Formats: sequence, structure tokens, C-alpha cells
Amino acid sequence: MKAIKQIATICFTLSLVACTASPVQETQQSKAQGAPVVGEEQGEFETARQEAAKALKRANKAGHEWKNSGKFLKKADQAAKKGNYEKAMKLVEVARQEGELALHQSKQQAGAGPRLSQISAKIKLAENEIALAKAARKAANKVGHEWKNTGKFLKKAEQAADAMNYGKAAKLAKTARLEGELAQIQAVDQRNAGPRF
Repeated sequence: MKAIKQIATICFTLSLVACTASPVQETQQSKAQGAPVVGEEQGEFETARQEAAKALKRANKAGHEWKNSGKFLKKADQAAKKGNYEKAMKLVEVARQEGELALHQSKQQAGAGPRLSQISAKIKLAENEIALAKAARKAANKVGHEWKNTGKFLKKAEQAADAMNYGKAAKLAKTARLEGELAQIQAVDQRNAGPRF
């Protein structure tokens, strides 16, 4: 947001410099030629105002119209009614630029925001893996064949989940679950094991 405000400030400053130079020169040339200045300025103002209104409408449609953009148009209308077309043109240009920048901002931030569905899926996966690992460890312990690192993997998985590292927690819990399941299989295979003389 800071970058966009800085860009808007730079654009606003440049537009003020550009707007103050060109209308004044045209006005001075028109006065020197004896042409009616007010009619030209009013026409330029109306055209610029329509462009600014379109830019603001597009920004509003995108849901990103900035808070003060509409106020600039109202102030421009007031200045034009008083015959101060130079000020009105500056304000219309500010409104137009804000509309365009707001539209640009809406496109940049289209996919922004918390991805809660992805985060909740990772949390559920980690919780399920930890629950399955606990059940497998308990079953392996019940048959008296729990492997020595199963508890360590399970503890590390719970610590990773507490630290919100759900991917790591799911992997560690899966390792603990597999150890618990393999320990049960090993217990069944070795149930009647003994010396074969």
C-alpha cells in the first residue's frame, strides 16, 4: 500500500507540473489571439471530467475506489462553476489518476488475502496424522512391540504442530504411524518365533 501511495504522490506531482504549464500557456496564447478562452477551457474541462468519471466508475466496479477520489471531482465541479478552470483541471486529473491507480491496485491484489482453506487443510492433515500415529503406537505397545523412536517422532510432530509448522508435523506423525504399524506386523510375524533345532 505504501508503494502505491508513493506512486500516486509522484504521479500527482508530475501531473500538477504538467497541468500548470500547458493550460496557462494556451490561455495566454488565446488571449493574445483574442479568442474566447472560457469556452475552450470549459470544453477541455468537460472532456477531462468525463474521462475521470469513467476511471472512477471502473475502479468502483472493481470494488477498489479510493476514499477521496469522488471528493476531487466534486471540488473540480465547484471550481469550474466559479470559472477557475485551471484548478478544476488539476482536481479532475487527480481524480482520474486515483481511479486508474485504484484499478491497477485491484488487479494486483486480486488473489491477496489469507488462504484459510489451504491452512485449515494442512492443520486437519497434521491433526489426523498425529491421531493415527498415537493409535498405531498404542496398538504396538499393546502387543509389546513398540519401536524405540516412535515416541520421539510423535513428540516432534506435536511440537511442530504447536509451532504451526503443519507440513513438518504431518511428515513426522506419518513416520511415527508407519513405525507403529510396522511394529504390529513385526509382532505378529515373530509371535511364535523361537529356536529351530
